[in-house]
Amino acid sequence: HELEHSSQSTEELMTLQRKVPDSNIWKNIQTAEDYYLSDVETAAHVTGIYKKAKTYKLPVTTVMDHNLEQIYYTGLAYEADPEQLESLMNRISKKWANYLFDRYPRAR
Repeated sequence: HELEHSSQSTEELMTLQRKVPDSNIWKNIQTAEDYYLSDVETAAHVTGIYKKAKTYKLPVTTVMDHNLEQIYYTGLAYEADPEQLESLMNRISKKWANYLFDRYPRAR
């Protein structure tokens, strides 16, 4: 995850940081959406997921599902509306899966 950020432009990273400071990711469902659906975080999260799957010889979809589950439960812990959270999780899942298989077409 962080290694991917090191290859991203400072401008892109700072734009997201100004929009959603780290401490405010779960301020509301919109800030969570802005963060998790941003291009820089999509690339970083998916790259981290792919690396973890390869390292531990696990199916990439299993690792992704586990990550998405952690995000979901974090949202619930921050008292996000379950219906809005479910909708957000579906959008994150689709975007991340599309990115994963575009960037790593042989991912399993």
